[in-house]
Amino acid sequence: MYSVKTESEEGTYYLINHWNKYKTFFKRKITLRDMLFKTETDAKRSITKLLNSSMSDEYKNDIFTIIEYDEVI
Repeated sequence: MYSVKTESEEGTYYLINHWNKYKTFFKRKITLRDMLFKTETDAKRSITKLLNSSMSDEYKNDIFTIIEYDEVI
């Protein structure tokens, strides 16, 4: 299972899967397995889509890292 860690001036956050269901793109902590992406490709696709959107300027100075979760949440 995967997520994208973003580090910014505001802190460290994690991109969540099913953002429309949870009404947010990023959370400080992943608390449910459903918030994770099944594959690394899915995580990359999601962050790429977000960064190519009109919101991209908000994240221009952030550092993004794909992370793998070994433990089941």
